[in-house]
Amino acid sequence: MLSVAIADADDLPAYVAMAKEAQSLVRARNLTQWVPAAHDGYMGELRTKFEKREVHKVVSDGAIDAFFVATTEPSEWWTGREGTALYLSGMVVSRPARGRDIGRQILSWCYATALERGLGAVRLDCHAHNAWLCNFYRSAGFEERAQLEQYPGYVGALFERRVTS
Repeated sequence: MLSVAIADADDLPAYVAMAKEAQSLVRARNLTQWVPAAHDGYMGELRTKFEKREVHKVVSDGAIDAFFVATTEPSEWWTGREGTALYLSGMVVSRPARGRDIGRQILSWCYATALERGLGAVRLDCHAHNAWLCNFYRSAGFEERAQLEQYPGYVGALFERRVTS
């Protein structure tokens, strides 16, 4: 059973460290995925997410295994789309926790949370050319809804999983 809790300001350094490790791993694999929390320019927005209690942590045996952001506020990429949703972003898993299927468990937690809150979908985005990550989301029941240039040279893929009772 996944143990999820709201992260607090004291967890910020751990999240940033985990994100930097994830960004290094992505780069080492020649992937162009961008891990926002790994970059100094994102710190103001990240602090706001902590203040709004949108950052969650996954804990087991007293250790933080992963972080993710879950909110009902759409990013600019999802603005104007119909229906309510839980938006997932910033998911990173610690190196010792890799291989324990925590990412898929986080997706399941988000789905169950959206269902409990009466939301119509879980939505997320990733780099459109990160085939491994796109396939991971598809295998978890997400459908690609669009591709769009999020930043110069960075094409994002928008994924959605409809919530049904």
